[in-house]
Amino acid sequence: MEPSELPSGLIDMVRRSTARLTDTLHALHPSDVGAPSRLPGWSRGHVLTHLANNAEGLTRLILGSQSGRSLPMYASVEGRNADIAAGATRPGGVIVAHADLANSTLAAAITSVSDWEASTVFATVTGPTERPMTDVLRMRLREVVIHHVDVAASHRFDDEDPDVIRELVRDAAGRFSPKSTNAVDLQIDGAAVATITSEVSTESPVVVDLDGGTMLGWLTGRCDSRSDLPELPPWG
Repeated sequence: MEPSELPSGLIDMVRRSTARLTDTLHALHPSDVGAPSRLPGWSRGHVLTHLANNAEGLTRLILGSQSGRSLPMYASVEGRNADIAAGATRPGGVIVAHADLANSTLAAAITSVSDWEASTVFATVTGPTERPMTDVLRMRLREVVIHHVDVAASHRFDDEDPDVIRELVRDAAGRFSPKSTNAVDLQIDGAAVATITSEVSTESPVVVDLDGGTMLGWLTGRCDSRSDLPELPPWG
């Protein structure tokens, strides 16, 4: 299957969301990169270094799959965290340049994939799992969109295209199901998008109808808590 024929359009979603992130990074003054992010204890430099390292890790997954090998995204949890901490201390311009290079390298690797329906071994910090190649795209889309908001440079979930928001809401529902203690039907502006299932709840699903940006903020724990919404497992 050629990348341009991918039915879900995930490649284009990744491209568009990455372009938005790049615009934000290039609008930052190098001295702004050291400012706090939305993530406790992390500066913008931490977030951007993590995004760059994630792109490099996903590139390794793609290259490993193409060569018939299982290449890990990261050597270890400790190594991943140490690389982020060290990378965040670099000058702001270097951090942005690293993000640009990592994004470009991953984009080139993505265009080289000829069979997105194939399965491969994802060797991540949580251990090896066999997953479809399309999970590379879903993982990158999730990282770029959510951490773009975490950069705390005025970008909001509402600034993303509706198809990107719906894709990430479906992705979040899959991540929460079936470990959630509540079953929830997720609707965006009255249109059904996904359902969070539960193995413990015998109640009918609760309907949550929100605009797209608010929905994604709630699901990812990036908005103020609301007592009128059902409890979900922690994001992460």
